[in-house]
Amino acid sequence: MKSLFWTLLLLPALVLAQPAKRYASTDPLYKSNVGRADSAHKAGDYALCASCYEIALNINNSSYVTLYKAAECRAMNNDTAGAYDLLHLAINDDFEYACPRMRGDIEFENLRETRSWLLAEALCALSFQQMNMDVKHSLDSMLVEDGRYRGKTDSVSGVHGADSPEVKALLEKQNVVDEGSLRRLALIMVRYGYPGRRLVGRESQNTAFALIQRANYQTQRNMFAYLEAAVAKGELTPAALAHVTDHIRMGEKKSQIFGTQVAYNEAKKRWEFWKIDDVENLALRRAEVGLEPITEFAQRVGAEWPIKR
Repeated sequence: MKSLFWTLLLLPALVLAQPAKRYASTDPLYKSNVGRADSAHKAGDYALCASCYEIALNINNSSYVTLYKAAECRAMNNDTAGAYDLLHLAINDDFEYACPRMRGDIEFENLRETRSWLLAEALCALSFQQMNMDVKHSLDSMLVEDGRYRGKTDSVSGVHGADSPEVKALLEKQNVVDEGSLRRLALIMVRYGYPGRRLVGRESQNTAFALIQRANYQTQRNMFAYLEAAVAKGELTPAALAHVTDHIRMGEKKSQIFGTQVAYNEAKKRWEFWKIDDVENLALRRAEVGLEPITEFAQRVGAEWPIKR
């Protein structure tokens, strides 16, 4: 069986500071209230907008975009204290997103003459000041290297085939590049720990985790303590750690815990879940770390569920 590490998509929600109470993107109540809030915002009904966002944030308070939009509605509804509280959370979660936007956002106009605005500006300044630009630039260069050969495989496979010598040669070259990037990342982690959003910003943090996602299970095992510490500090989501946990266990030929890993069965020509421990309580374990329901994940990755052996 060919193994494949199915990781979370590199969306912003992957590395939020606060784990989801429920898997937000598919939670019907969350989606409906965000939709109602967006509509109310466009219609200028800021009281309804704020109310709907409050319901959504009670379900999932880990989307910095939702936090920021909710702050806008609170500000337009003349709730300056509530607006600042939400803006503070949005800045803390992704200052690279929130800080540049808020300065040109007319919906915060009535907040700009308040002490709360000065506090928000101070938080932005401190957040950028605490970034380590050397580490950030190092990770950004790894991102460029990450696609040097990998980015050519689709076009080459379209001409020569996915299993062609040409594609294999590209992947071999990319593996050499990846190994070098992982060695550089390991040195960064020894000195600074996991490079989370406070150290390098969200986008550069995403680069670091993408490299770890694609690493072999031995490398992941060596970095696991850093990832655990990052989760404890709110620099990485429990869902992200769950993927790495399962991939390591899969490499060690053990049953996975969270059901995040699938493998291709050549004989049956289909994707199948790697063996899962205690399937009866799988839904609970996934919910606790903010993973989507297993049925939705199975549909997304094209694997059979329930498991049939």
